[in-house]
Amino acid sequence: MSEYCDTSLIYLQSVNKNVAKTLIEKNHYTHKWTLCTIAYGIYYKDYIESSFFGGYNSKLIGVLVYGQSVGRSAGTSISPLLNNDNVMELTRLWIEDGYGKNIESYCIAESFRLLNVDFPNIKCVLSYADNEVGHAGTIYQATGFLYQGDIYVDLAKMPNYSISLNGPPNYDWIHSRSVYSRWKTHSVDKLKERLASARQGILADQETAVKRITICNTCDQLTSLRNCRKCGCFVDAKTKLLDTSCPLNKW
Repeated sequence: MSEYCDTSLIYLQSVNKNVAKTLIEKNHYTHKWTLCTIAYGIYYKDYIESSFFGGYNSKLIGVLVYGQSVGRSAGTSISPLLNNDNVMELTRLWIEDGYGKNIESYCIAESFRLLNVDFPNIKCVLSYADNEVGHAGTIYQATGFLYQGDIYVDLAKMPNYSISLNGPPNYDWIHSRSVYSRWKTHSVDKLKERLASARQGILADQETAVKRITICNTCDQLTSLRNCRKCGCFVDAKTKLLDTSCPLNKW
């Protein structure tokens, strides 16, 4: 195999979200699923040599996952003429090693062409480099992405994980972008006010919540995203609510 990817042997097409989820959870460095509007499988044409017939087998060697951005200013951080309906986020990318060092940039570019067809309202794609593991967005920039850093938006000044609803030692940190998506603010004072208001008459006592989540953690209906297959609810939140119950009557 040559040093560079043979692009004539690579093609992309939409793939079932469950297939994409399995690949990401098994192979991506986070081992976590994420927001997904559409996933594109990356296929390699493995040609069959035969004197009687020709053709190839398609081998799934990677996946790109796109989802709607949860950032409150995802569109306007790029241009005041954009809103979040015009922006898609590249949330996950994984490709098996050994198919050429330019395969990532080629596949990202090919996925843009597919997005133009599948989502004509999308005017911009963004992605976030995880600097906690040494990622600087080099592959994205090689594909034509413009690095924003903290020049255009204040992402670099925002902590990666802003708040936890649990005290020590069982902190459960929530990503800063998810904080705004849930409570529409990053202000610590406003968060305290809104959480305190929400707790009054709504939340179960701690002992009840702990018993419930313990049951959920051992239930075969709990998904890797920590929501229930029966009711669809995210159990870490549901078990803390006062007026709620298990669809299987376990609590």
